[in-house]
Amino acid sequence: MNAMMKKLNLKDYLSEDGKLDLSIMNLKAVPPIKEIDDFVKLENIHTLDLSKNKLTSLPDNFGLMKSLKQLDLFDNRIRTLPISFCELTNLEYLDLKNNALEEEWNEKAGKCITQKECRECAKNVVQYAAELMKVFEKEQQLKMKKKMAQDKIKQKKEEKIRQQQREQKKLEKEVRRRAILEAGQQEYEGKDNTDRIDSKLNVAHTTKRTLPVHGF
Repeated sequence: MNAMMKKLNLKDYLSEDGKLDLSIMNLKAVPPIKEIDDFVKLENIHTLDLSKNKLTSLPDNFGLMKSLKQLDLFDNRIRTLPISFCELTNLEYLDLKNNALEEEWNEKAGKCITQKECRECAKNVVQYAAELMKVFEKEQQLKMKKKMAQDKIKQKKEEKIRQQQREQKKLEKEVRRRAILEAGQQEYEGKDNTDRIDSKLNVAHTTKRTLPVHGF
């Protein structure tokens, strides 16, 4: 925020009929409206004089001053205006003489020498800002659609990875299950073979004991 603006008590420059005169104040910038406590009622101001300062730009939210009817920006260093100017639908008078406006804005502003030209300036600038706002909103919509498409692709990739991870876990679980079954089967078969061998040995031993002994 400009040092001079910090020291200003805007109430001292605001008349009862809604005029705010900040001309010839050596201002280099106008801070965002909501950053100035005294600007709480700024929406009700209908005349604002910022002429003969050193302003190079206006805050992006300048369009909040929707009650503004007359705006004097004569003799500053402004190059471009915020597209929020499209909100200044009540603006009837705009003086942009002696600024460093870019070609497009300068063309819309005109000469601003007579009252009529200043009224035309207000009309043309607000209309041009509205056109820029439409372009801006369209670009934002395209960016949003692009982002949504990218997010959708990202979600599909993430879902594919999650599905692969689920299938991998399922496969690993099946491998472990089969390994357990095979180990159990081998243990069972090993025990069964041992039982059969023991059974044969027992039969052989029993047979040997029961064989008759023949004498001479």
